Amino acid sequence: MPPEERATKVAERCEVHPGRVAAAHCASCDRPICVRCAVPVRGRVLGPECLRDALGDEAPPEPTPKRERRPTAEIVAGAAFCAAVVVTLFPWTRFATGSGFAGAWASDRRWSMLAATAAVAGLASWTGGRRLPRLASRAQIILGVLAAVGAGMALAHPPPFKHASVSPIVAAVLLLAGAVAAFLGARQASDLHR
Repeated sequence: MPPEERATKVAERCEVHPGRVAAAHCASCDRPICVRCAVPVRGRVLGPECLRDALGDEAPPEPTPKRERRPTAEIVAGAAFCAAVVVTLFPWTRFATGSGFAGAWASDRRWSMLAATAAVAGLASWTGGRRLPRLASRAQIILGVLAAVGAGMALAHPPPFKHASVSPIVAAVLLLAGAVAAFLGARQASDLHR
């Protein structure tokens, strides 16, 4: 084979998927097609555009592309983390520090601050977790448990001479639900990839 002909064979790309190397030529229109586009029909290789003409009524309907959706458990985890972050904006104690807006974010070091920070980090992990789903789900499990422990400790040990409000209870329940949902979502995703 002459070098210039070999160079054109190597550089030939699929017309539908330009990033893929052409594996064959359509028997009907002679366009280069990749392995994904090549469909063997009655001893010939056809491209997707010529398939309907060759098969007529026997041609399968063109599949509608499916949008990749998050598993239900993953959605529940995100909703739980989002709701827990919203709960951090309510009062966490009944008097003084932590009794106003964003009570979990009080300036002194408290358990509520751990719960609030871990809830926000869990929500951030859920939001950006599409690229590394396994790592994100593990992080969500850890952050959910950590935030739930922080909320539980804020409930059990409020600042001196103060009583905890209902917000730590709601946050703890939401965050535990988020951790469990992240765990179930991780299992569901690993079952899908097997």
